[in-house]
Amino acid sequence: MFALTSPTIADALAARIKTTSDGLIHVPLVHQPKTKQQHAALAAWRQQARRGNSSVPITNFQDSEYFGPISVGTPPQNFLVIYDTGSANLWVPSSKCPGSIFKACANHSKYDATKSSTYTADGTNLLLPYGSGICDGHLSNDVIHFGGFDLQGKLGEITIEPGEVWVESPFGESRDWCGEWLGVVGSGWEWWGVA
Repeated sequence: MFALTSPTIADALAARIKTTSDGLIHVPLVHQPKTKQQHAALAAWRQQARRGNSSVPITNFQDSEYFGPISVGTPPQNFLVIYDTGSANLWVPSSKCPGSIFKACANHSKYDATKSSTYTADGTNLLLPYGSGICDGHLSNDVIHFGGFDLQGKLGEITIEPGEVWVESPFGESRDWCGEWLGVVGSGWEWWGVA
C-alpha cells in the first residue's frame, strides 16, 4: 500500500486542493499540449489497436486476485500472471531459478532467455519485497506479447523465490493454458517500480 509520508508531497497537494463550503473538493487540472508528432504517434497506436485483438482475458479469483496470459520472447514463452495494481514491475520465474533449492521454481513454468532471439541482457539486480514474501533476480530486455501487441520492454527474471506464498498456486484449475502459473504484471504507478 502507498502512503504519502513525505511532508513535501503532502503539503504541496494540500495547498493545491480547495474545499468549498458545500464540501466539494476541487482539484486543479493542468493541460499538457501535445506536439503534432505526439498526436500522430497516438493516432497510429489507436489504429493498430482497432485492427488487432487488443483484449486480454482476465480471470477474477475470489475478488482478490486477477490473472491472465502474457507471452515473453521470440518464439513466445507463455505465462499466467497476476495483474497487480499495487506494484509496477513485470516479472516471471527464470530458468536459472534452482528448483532443488526453491520449491516454487520446481513447480512453475520458467522463462529461458537462451531460447529467445529477441532477448538482450540488462543484468540490473531486482529485489521485490511484497507483504506476502520476497523474490529476487535481475532485469532483462525482451518482447512482451500482451493483448495483441508486441512491446519491447524490461522484465524481471526471478531466480530466488523463497517461501510458501510462491509455491501455492491459488488458480491451479487454470493451468491448462501454459502448464503452470506465476508472475506479476505490475499495473500500478510507474514510480512504484523497483530498479
